[in-house]
Amino acid sequence: MEVDTGAAVSVVSSKTWEKLQLKVPLRKPDVTLKTYTNEVVRVIGEAELNVTYGHGKHLLRLYVVEGNGPSLVGRDWLGKIRLNWKSLGIGMVNCVGVSSVDSVLQKYEDVFVEDMSEIKAFKARLKVKANAVPRFHRARSIPFALKDTVGKELDRLEALGILKKV
Repeated sequence: MEVDTGAAVSVVSSKTWEKLQLKVPLRKPDVTLKTYTNEVVRVIGEAELNVTYGHGKHLLRLYVVEGNGPSLVGRDWLGKIRLNWKSLGIGMVNCVGVSSVDSVLQKYEDVFVEDMSEIKAFKARLKVKANAVPRFHRARSIPFALKDTVGKELDRLEALGILKKV
């Protein structure tokens, strides 16, 4: 299974479910799943599975979805299972050469200034079609591993007056 911190729930495809040949009955699903692009994913069923990982044993829900897509470990499982990230090869960072970063910073130095003052003498114009219908989209979930970092950055930007809570 692939670890996907952007996925709210853990899923397997119907093809994978058939290959596993588990003796666990599928129940009628109690959710509607959508992709990041808001496409509906057809859920065939759900099952409660006894999952053993490391020294822990958990009863976890798994959704079976139509098709042949990847099997995903979502945030529902990640909240209960303590993964050994290093053994999965996660946490390794490939560093970009300092010289290439410096060249980008130098080339676009006017963009990377510390000054966060207001933009003055600039008018923005939004053109909206007359028949446009407003749509609400909930905020995308932040990957679990970035929650603390994003929270600290939002607090910093709020303290500087760049962002305001609404």
